[in-house]
Amino acid sequence: MPSLPTLNLPGDPSRVLDPTETFYVVMSLLVIVYLGLHALMASHFGRVVIAIRENEIRCELLGYDVRLHKLLIFTVGGGTAGLAGCLFANWGAFVSPTVFSLAMTSQIIIWVIVGGLGTLLGPHHRVPDRAVPHDDVRHPTTCEHQSDLRDHLSGLRAPRAARPRANAGKVGRPGVRQVADPQPRMNGAVLETVDLSVRFGGVEAVRSVNFTLAERELRCLIGPNGAGKSTLFKLLTGQLRPTAGRILFRGHDITGDHTHAIARRGIGIKSQVPSLFDGLTVREHLWLSARRTNPAARTREIVDEILERMRLTSLASEVVGQFSHGLRQWVELGTVLAGNPTLILLDEPAAGMTHDEVARTAELVRDINRTHALIVVEHDMQFVKMIARTVTVMHQGGVLVEETPWIGSS
Repeated sequence: MPSLPTLNLPGDPSRVLDPTETFYVVMSLLVIVYLGLHALMASHFGRVVIAIRENEIRCELLGYDVRLHKLLIFTVGGGTAGLAGCLFANWGAFVSPTVFSLAMTSQIIIWVIVGGLGTLLGPHHRVPDRAVPHDDVRHPTTCEHQSDLRDHLSGLRAPRAARPRANAGKVGRPGVRQVADPQPRMNGAVLETVDLSVRFGGVEAVRSVNFTLAERELRCLIGPNGAGKSTLFKLLTGQLRPTAGRILFRGHDITGDHTHAIARRGIGIKSQVPSLFDGLTVREHLWLSARRTNPAARTREIVDEILERMRLTSLASEVVGQFSHGLRQWVELGTVLAGNPTLILLDEPAAGMTHDEVARTAELVRDINRTHALIVVEHDMQFVKMIARTVTVMHQGGVLVEETPWIGSS
């Protein structure tokens, strides 16, 4: 595309900007874009985007619509790239596919890696002198101003961003026929499953489970490995869709709902393997969970309350990726609790803990049960005895025994 119009003064097409004037126009736009992105990434939306980069599934489990946030941030990125493309085309008055060769596009990726992922200025600050538009398409003043630009920008800092982590993919959802949402059933149950089943090929992982949980009840779910306990939790939180059956939460049919929609209704889960944002601090975890439904001032109060309740105040500013397994369990439990769900699902909360940590976790569970309903999956029978009066036993995907009195509880 040759003979493209160059930048000119508004209202005077004949007054073409010289290279120096063009430089200052571009630098002004760069500062505007930088400040806009800085404000965006420091906002609630930006912090959620950083969290999505760390762990998509945990964001969904906290009630954030990951797909919507991705769409919005891709739109912002596309708009920024479009602005840069317009400036490039007007600056050079010529656009050719050969300019954007594999070598050039690879350079851009290298700039980002060397400059630092998660920063706004790092990719530019680390650009080598030769990593600018090729000699045949750049103005002679480009090199003259590039070093000055880097000197001016070197004092600026991008907003704090977490380290990038690989995101685990979301579990696939087998097809299921949508069931119309019935009228709320006022039977006092916070959760009820009706003939709930899920198949993976020829394997029936959960088989015709009928389960009822009352308000503020604490139920322990036990059984051997492969009994379907964790799979049942994934069905309840929307990570898997059932092959048959229904799930009622406070009388509303949530069968087939998306994970973030179920979390917004009031179901939170602590996963079997702690699912956290390894590049974020403890305080940032709690803030993300509480901020979704609370104003900023109330969010800060909730974060401080949870830190004290979980005895994590001294670790509030520490990055959780460096924590031991026991601490990660407590951070995830605190993160779930900060969202104030009606029902909390705990998948092996005492796994991998010392005796003292198990006792402390049992104390936390009993304290949480004063205000929340809980379902606890656990293999440690001593821990179960510390917290439960009734248990449900699963075997081969089905309920073997239900509502059995637990004689050993206190």
